[in-house]
Amino acid sequence: MLEIDYNTDTSPYELIQKIGCGKYSEVFCALNRNNACMCVCKILKPVRLRKIKREISILRNLCGGPNVVRLFDVLRDDSNDMGVGVAGNTSNANYTGNITSANATNSNNNTNNNNNTNSLPTTATTHFNGNSHDATMASRQQQSFHKVSTINSNSTAYSIGTGTPILVTEFVPNAVTLRALMLANEISNFDMRYYLYEVLRTLDFAHKRGIFHRDIKPHNIMINHDKKILRVIDWGLAEYYVHGEPLNCGVATRHYKAPELLVGYRHYDFSLDIWCTGCVLAGMLFKSDPFFEGNSNEEQLL
Repeated sequence: MLEIDYNTDTSPYELIQKIGCGKYSEVFCALNRNNACMCVCKILKPVRLRKIKREISILRNLCGGPNVVRLFDVLRDDSNDMGVGVAGNTSNANYTGNITSANATNSNNNTNNNNNTNSLPTTATTHFNGNSHDATMASRQQQSFHKVSTINSNSTAYSIGTGTPILVTEFVPNAVTLRALMLANEISNFDMRYYLYEVLRTLDFAHKRGIFHRDIKPHNIMINHDKKILRVIDWGLAEYYVHGEPLNCGVATRHYKAPELLVGYRHYDFSLDIWCTGCVLAGMLFKSDPFFEGNSNEEQLL
């Protein structure tokens, strides 16, 4: 079993803005003060230690693979002094397209922090520039993993619990989710082919190493559309495949689940990821995401 060598020095990392949350984690964009580079901090909610070790092990084993989001560090905040300014008002009408530092560490110093905000490096600017087209796209991607907004005077502090594991991963500049691009009708036929090919390259690399993602969906595919940079993110449900060993069916997102999962068949294999990818492709082709939409596993099969 992998032993986690935690880095307990969280001082170089300044959490900037909450950009996503899920069943097992909350996600923030952050600044590494040591190199002035943006990164992403995935703060894990209380889960089994085995699950944490599995995700770290998988990200390390896939390091350097095509389009795999890179793991930079594994932190544990034993001092409980790592904080973030969370915008109290993230209205798109006030959206400026820049991430601004909040420097917040607790709820008592918000006033001082609001007077000392600092603009981050230009690589942190988002895909939007404030015009009407960009505002429309921004409003459509409210559920996007990488939606960010300016910290304003209504900022409040967010504190991390003592001993919380934190995964520090790569930040993709100017990136939005594939779903955001789909909703904004920003994907051409060439884009569909290119992005599908890149996702399949990632899965081929992972599968050859005995790993499957088990949650491929447009929300877990980050894209810098201008530079055609793609990253497959959120490997929290990924697993090592062992032939003949029964697996958990409580994985993937319902609208992208393969039939094996829907009927509770536990001896599935890598084809699970291919089904999910096919659902993503169908959504792009027919401009309908999710393509298969059911309110339960039973409806999903019909």
